[in-house]
Amino acid sequence: MKRLLLLFSLLTIISAVAEENPLEINGFADFYFEMEDDGEESVSSFKLGQVEIDLARELNDWIAFEAALAFNDEEFEMGSMLINFHLMKNDKVNVGLSAGQMDVPFGIDWHVYPSIDRKLVSAPLVVEEIHDSWNGLGVVLNIENQLMNLAIYSTNGFEYRGRRPPRLEWVNIEMERAYGGRIGFTPLEIIEIGGSYAVQMRAEDSKVDMGIVGLDVQAHFGALDLKGEYIYREEELARGANMPDYRGFYGQATYSIEKWFVVGRYGTLRHESGFIGLEEKERLTFGIGRVLAENAELRLEYQSESIDDEDFSRIFLQAVIAF
Repeated sequence: MKRLLLLFSLLTIISAVAEENPLEINGFADFYFEMEDDGEESVSSFKLGQVEIDLARELNDWIAFEAALAFNDEEFEMGSMLINFHLMKNDKVNVGLSAGQMDVPFGIDWHVYPSIDRKLVSAPLVVEEIHDSWNGLGVVLNIENQLMNLAIYSTNGFEYRGRRPPRLEWVNIEMERAYGGRIGFTPLEIIEIGGSYAVQMRAEDSKVDMGIVGLDVQAHFGALDLKGEYIYREEELARGANMPDYRGFYGQATYSIEKWFVVGRYGTLRHESGFIGLEEKERLTFGIGRVLAENAELRLEYQSESIDDEDFSRIFLQAVIAF
């Protein structure tokens, strides 16, 4: 609540000193029905997905402000709050520096964290398990030209569940800082290839404790969009022994036909450590959607997931609207 009051106070000040640049207000919301079946019983429920109010203002040619108030996990929180500095902008190169709360630019899925932008209801399996739609406080430097884009960032990092001696009990391991970046190349206008890397340093002794590597590709062929990511994460690097690791990938295809679109995605995840052995997950996802009006869509998704020898299925029906 204190953050929200601070934000609205800041907006009031900005409105007073920059009336010639009006505050932009927009947002989106989604509501969905979910049914899960594990072969023995079926459970269903209605759920409120994301509700977000976005605020933005260009103060002048070189500085801008943006913020997002987001409903997540049954409460409103600060989804993002960025002060953007346009350091260089011309026909050859754009350079910008952003500071605040942000979706961390690891890989490519962060572009569709908002439900209004994601054509499927769910996120890829490997993204959910490895960095869970990474969002944090920090700074990011962006450099972009016609053939290349580069993001270099430092954030507070995110905690994860791990074992700690002497009893090897499961605990939440806090991170002090994370450093990373992504570089993307566009050899052709329709194709981009990228790579990401990040390390996290634990709070207890500032030692590097986690490393994450990602490779991604996306291509656009008229009505057909293709994309995929491979992500690898290694934990407890500071301890050296029994290092758990996660690795997996997904591939996704989206085809649009006038006001209809169909989506297919396949993803896997492999988790191995000296503590729990080997765990393998696999998820196949199909979706179909209809554009009801400008900024309003109805989506139906079916998931089939396998975890070792257990099988699950899920059905989602989602309505999403932007305003």
